[in-house]
Amino acid sequence: MKNIIVGTAGHIDHGKSTLVKALTGIDPDRLKEEKERGITIDIGFADLELSSEVHIGFVDVPGHERFIKNMLAGIGGIDAVLLVVAADESIMPQTREHLDICALLKIPTGIIAITKCDIVDQDILEIVRGELRAHVKNGFLQNAPIIPVSAACGLGLDELKKALLKTAQSVPSRNSQAVFRLPIDRCFTRHGFGTIVTGTLMSGMISRDEEVEIYPTGRKSRIRNVQVHNRPVDYAIAGQRTALNLQNVEVSEIQRGMQLSVPNRFHPSLMVDTKLHLLETSPIPLTKRTRVRLHHGTSEVLATASPMGVKEILPGQTSFARITLESSILAVLGDHFILRRISPMVTIGGGTILDARPVSSRKNLNSTLENLMNLDPNDLKKAILQLAHRSALSGIDEDQILSRTLAPREAIRALLSELARSNQIEQLAENPFQAIAKKSFEQLCQKSVDAIKDFHTRQPLLQGISKGELYSANFKSSSQTCFKAVMDYLSARGQIVIEQDRVRLGGREVTLNQRESSAKQQIEEVFRKAGLKVPQLQEVLSTLTVPESQAKQLLLMLTKERKLIKISENLFFHTDSINQLKNVLGAYRKETEKIDVGKFKNLTGISRKYAIPLLEYLDRERITKRVGEFRMILLK
Repeated sequence: MKNIIVGTAGHIDHGKSTLVKALTGIDPDRLKEEKERGITIDIGFADLELSSEVHIGFVDVPGHERFIKNMLAGIGGIDAVLLVVAADESIMPQTREHLDICALLKIPTGIIAITKCDIVDQDILEIVRGELRAHVKNGFLQNAPIIPVSAACGLGLDELKKALLKTAQSVPSRNSQAVFRLPIDRCFTRHGFGTIVTGTLMSGMISRDEEVEIYPTGRKSRIRNVQVHNRPVDYAIAGQRTALNLQNVEVSEIQRGMQLSVPNRFHPSLMVDTKLHLLETSPIPLTKRTRVRLHHGTSEVLATASPMGVKEILPGQTSFARITLESSILAVLGDHFILRRISPMVTIGGGTILDARPVSSRKNLNSTLENLMNLDPNDLKKAILQLAHRSALSGIDEDQILSRTLAPREAIRALLSELARSNQIEQLAENPFQAIAKKSFEQLCQKSVDAIKDFHTRQPLLQGISKGELYSANFKSSSQTCFKAVMDYLSARGQIVIEQDRVRLGGREVTLNQRESSAKQQIEEVFRKAGLKVPQLQEVLSTLTVPESQAKQLLLMLTKERKLIKISENLFFHTDSINQLKNVLGAYRKETEKIDVGKFKNLTGISRKYAIPLLEYLDRERITKRVGEFRMILLK
């Protein structure tokens, strides 16, 4: 069965609630004060099964200007509007404001009902019809049927039901495959059940025993019971008026404006970048840090709004704007909102949220504006690609995208894979899917090659740059995952060669001239002849005919070739000497496994200056193990 939500709209005392009751048999006015005063104060609800295939949930909203904020809490989740205009008054101020709000919220379609037709003559009725047709011309209701009705005598109700059925059939079904999301419009307790919240299920589905998170507080709960249109069910799907019984949550912890959704997915926002339209009827332009009330979902939040890229937004204009909130909300790409003036409280505009997690625009406003121009709520693949471009060298993963949209994980992964296959992004990791824009990846590859070339120019005697130095030079804004992907990419194409912790250009070998080659041999020979009684490093370097900087590079080459072993910062031994020492210790172990510093000195014929560093090296290499004052020889 298809489920849609229809919201009423119109001026006070034009008969919205009476019409809903005549259609459904349910009085949407639930408050005692509403019944006593005969006006709607808060949002009310009713439902109607139009056919075996279509079920309509009605959200009845107040028409009085004092209760517009309550109207906004109910109108944001509707699929179509039922605009109600009394035949004896025609278009009134709240008729216009409600229509403006529906247009700003991108309500796609609706029906116009002229009520109280039984108390006016036909001429008046035709005048009202003409005024309505003129008023909605070029708007979203320009082709809407205009149906005269009377709740008192039943005139036109059957025709209205047929129009509602036709409208319901034309409205796209809400996405039940998307992530579950329910903005809360009521919360209360019921004896024997505990805390209950209600709202219009905007997307996805929810079942009993599922875990949920209350946003923006982060409080977790579990669903005890589910009701749809006051009937117990096992689950609810998108487009249904839903009541959820929450476990282990006090009603004092919840209020209208909060939202329920899946746990640990979203990050509440205190700042949003938007595309904002200012109504032609707005009494003020939007300038820097204009104080406003933001209505989003069922919430009302005080905020400041500032134009982006222009000094001000004039009435009738559309531009980008950044809105800074005084309390956080759960917002995603494509959410609609309304802005009202602080005082007097009139609707001034509204728009669409493009980025619920914006970065600072102070340094690069042009880049921020370009990002917003490419964040299309109706093209998720394009939006994902733009997020990858915006993340530049840091890359993006699927969890970052999921936190900005209601799309299921499978859909996001499919779009990322499609972008990777079309060579628009480079995949960095599989689980979670991590990627970087192809342009940024190629930039990192080129920067890496250039850095290696520069290193070879500066240090011609060294085999290659260390991975740590290369990472620090080019990948501070990136991740280790991205660094590895770049190295693997360049290595697979033969552009670089990776040897242990060193990286060099492909095809490059260190070539020594005669003087350098002679100095290298001289260094090795000095340490080979010295055995375990090696000279001071500076002493060796001072005897060479090459500059000290080159001599140290030659020393490093010998270390990398494993001809010399570095024991400490200034203490090197020839590999042959260390191997001979291992043989000596192996022979000694046949007599005893224990050796102390004194025995080690006697065994090797060296002083304590050499013995202690050598023993510490042997400990690190797991050739010996220190136990108190002794070492245990581990060689077999």
